[in-house]
Amino acid sequence: MPSCKNERVGTLVIDANTIAEGPIKRDSIFDGIVKYYDIKTRIIEKQLTYSNGTLNGPCIEFYPNGRHYSEYTLSNGELEGNVFQYDSLGTLISRDYYFHGLRVGGCLRFSGDSIESYSFYSLENKRLFRISYDSIKYKKITDLEKAFFFVYPSEYQVMEKFNFSNLQTQYFMYLPTPPKFKFNYSVVLIDSLSNVKRKLMDLLSPLPWIIFERPQIDTNRNNILALQIIVEDSVMKVGRAHLLRRLD
Repeated sequence: MPSCKNERVGTLVIDANTIAEGPIKRDSIFDGIVKYYDIKTRIIEKQLTYSNGTLNGPCIEFYPNGRHYSEYTLSNGELEGNVFQYDSLGTLISRDYYFHGLRVGGCLRFSGDSIESYSFYSLENKRLFRISYDSIKYKKITDLEKAFFFVYPSEYQVMEKFNFSNLQTQYFMYLPTPPKFKFNYSVVLIDSLSNVKRKLMDLLSPLPWIIFERPQIDTNRNNILALQIIVEDSVMKVGRAHLLRRLD
């Protein structure tokens, strides 16, 4: 908890229904872990973390029975990272991912102890990909979803010695990674019959997307750049699915 000579642990009335308790500076600015209570019942409603008046850090919201309703982290007042939601008995029912306040990437829904579905969202909050785990018990993942490559090229010029060089290509690519499957993304070189000749780079990122440069390599009819996804299936245990898409 941050400390300051002008800081005290105190109580503020937020409105007719809620009071807050925690470290408060003389100018009524929260700075640390603050707990909000129902003013009549004294039942805790939420616990938020502040840094000099700004929401920064882990946060918890509660059911009236004291169990967690949700857990999340705020960075400068915006959702950042995983958001977990529970039912009133404490069972996890959803996990969503946020980046600077935007829901993006993989979102999970649970039923009891099992995963019910996995959805993947773009930065524009558009759903790109969805798997229902009840349906996939009897099918391969490629039978349920046909779109696996979400890649967007852009071109730019680099200035070298006061002159612009040739156009370079950069790619933005989303990386769905549904649980119980292992998705391996890479850039490869293929021939005209779509046989992989060699791998050029793995596509790895801690975020739900990656930005990468087009490899500087000579291409022709028998030397073609492509994206590759190898999916290892632990649900149906049917081995690997091998997916290719030519890199424009």
